[in-house]
Amino acid sequence: MEPDFSKLHISYEAGRASFFYHTNIVARFMSKPHERWPVSFGIIIPNKDNQCTFYVVYKNETDFDKYLNEYLKSGNLFSELYRYIGNEVRTDVNLINSTDLKNATNGELSKVLAEHYTHFTNLIATAWVLRAVDRSVVNRLKYFFPKNDDFNSIFSVISISEKKSFAAEKEDELLRIALLLKGKKVPRVTLEKAVRPVYEKYKHATVGYFTESAETFDTYVQQTLSYTKDVEKKLREKTAKEKEELQRKQEVLFHHALTSNQHLVLQAGAESAWYKDFYKFNVNKIIFAAEPLFEQVAVRTGVNSDLIKDMTWEETSDLLQGKKVDLDFIKERIRHSIFVVYAPYIKLLVGKEADAFEQTYLKFDLSASIFKGRVACRGKVSGPVKIVLGPKDFPKVNHGDIIVVSNTSPDFVPVLGRVSGIIAEEGGVTAHVSVISRELGIPAVIGVRCVTTVLNDGMVVELNADKGIVKIIK
Repeated sequence: MEPDFSKLHISYEAGRASFFYHTNIVARFMSKPHERWPVSFGIIIPNKDNQCTFYVVYKNETDFDKYLNEYLKSGNLFSELYRYIGNEVRTDVNLINSTDLKNATNGELSKVLAEHYTHFTNLIATAWVLRAVDRSVVNRLKYFFPKNDDFNSIFSVISISEKKSFAAEKEDELLRIALLLKGKKVPRVTLEKAVRPVYEKYKHATVGYFTESAETFDTYVQQTLSYTKDVEKKLREKTAKEKEELQRKQEVLFHHALTSNQHLVLQAGAESAWYKDFYKFNVNKIIFAAEPLFEQVAVRTGVNSDLIKDMTWEETSDLLQGKKVDLDFIKERIRHSIFVVYAPYIKLLVGKEADAFEQTYLKFDLSASIFKGRVACRGKVSGPVKIVLGPKDFPKVNHGDIIVVSNTSPDFVPVLGRVSGIIAEEGGVTAHVSVISRELGIPAVIGVRCVTTVLNDGMVVELNADKGIVKIIK
């Protein structure tokens, strides 16, 4: 029976470019209880030309509390997630790498693809566990700190951790190599030998759910060479900044005189932020590892690998069996479709049906000129905005621009060096933008719903990331 969505809460969660096979996996996971990681909320996923938005559907805010409560009770949640994610990734990567893809039969390819989708589903489940923890933490912070300034003060430091992000770890490793090489005339082959292990460890970090590419080996080599200039200064500044951030967190927490329960909730927020980065690093690893699998399916079927990624597993399996697949419908589904899921209900709306649902349930007021969000990294800046939904938008970003995003991801890091501020729709503790803006010291306001739709390239805004306010100037 179709749920009455007018009696349920529909709340923005995330947005990103994505192939259909990923959104299909999310929808199916939400439609029935996962063996280990069930959730108590639903999902709505509009998809327009592979640009997807994720809205959670729920009855009460307590629908998100299951896993935070589990952590508060036993403290074992994150260690179990660590083992679970690691095991799923190792199993999937080993399966793909140990399969002779070129000489496998179509049936064997179909079986490997099915197992890959299963492991991918299990990883997606852990991501939504972390998102549930994120929402539950934010809800409790609002209860603990009803004054907006107090909330922003706490929220802006919650993701500061002694555990470094994978981007920060990569930078540390390249800086250490640069320090060893500084002032020495080292043959290119020696430099490459030193950099190669770092590249092999992190090369997949910038791939994602759509067409984002892995970094090149030459990028790592050139980055290391650039670090050899003033490398000691860079290391000192980086270390000092990290210590300063940890000190600032301690000062903020001390100022608010937290109870033991509040400390545990904040610890859950900090842990979930790091584990979200851990999840993304690992899910990118299996996406990278699966690329040859999709390419081999493309060779066998004569269908472009990107189009294959816009299919369900069943459709891909049919292709491998020589059965006819409705490519016109698949392309229409990508132009505009909406997954509507509230377990056990699941339905895919396409074309006019998707339009009608969107007009009824996903229409928001876009006339505002002042927006409130959450503080991710403090600071004030004014300037022109650029809407950046993915790598295709990177070339239009100039030095000093304020970028407006659904969220950032590891592939954004190179372009972030040119921006003066960030405004993001995604607004959780675990959002990549929450962590990277603080690490890079970029003023950022997050959790501003529909801002990528309201603002346009060239508009000038005032971003007050001390108060969490964005104002259109012209």
